[in-house]
Amino acid sequence: MYAICAAWSFLHLYLIRGSGFLSPGHALLNLLLNCFTVMPFIRYITAIALACVIAFCLQVSPAYADTVEIKLGTDAGLLAFQPQNVTIHPGDSVKFVNNKIPPHNVIFKDHAELSHPDLAFNTGDSWEETFEAAGTYDFYCEPHAGAGMVGKVIVE
Repeated sequence: MYAICAAWSFLHLYLIRGSGFLSPGHALLNLLLNCFTVMPFIRYITAIALACVIAFCLQVSPAYADTVEIKLGTDAGLLAFQPQNVTIHPGDSVKFVNNKIPPHNVIFKDHAELSHPDLAFNTGDSWEETFEAAGTYDFYCEPHAGAGMVGKVIVE
């Protein structure tokens, strides 16, 4: 910091003002006076630079949630979810799409808030559920659970 003051004093005395050789005492006095006028400016610039660095370091990039699709009934016409198991991250969604051999619904064990108990009769009917908390969520199709139409959402 004092090196900057000294450089400023040199530039100010010898280049800008055009002063020639001064006595060492006068140069020292001028150096001190210039430090008092330059230091607030340097502190101001330093504070701005530090604020920019802190803002850049603390900047949080926006999180983008993904949506994974699960078909109710496979493309081959089987009574199964396709895919049967999915792994997602907190905040991601699962889109359930009625595909083949309706009617279907999705019931989550121990998570009624995520369940869709209404039967979907039409191909293409869909709904989404967002998973905020990590965990394993087992689900099934109520009319076809006995046929093995079960699945799992793993949130990690």
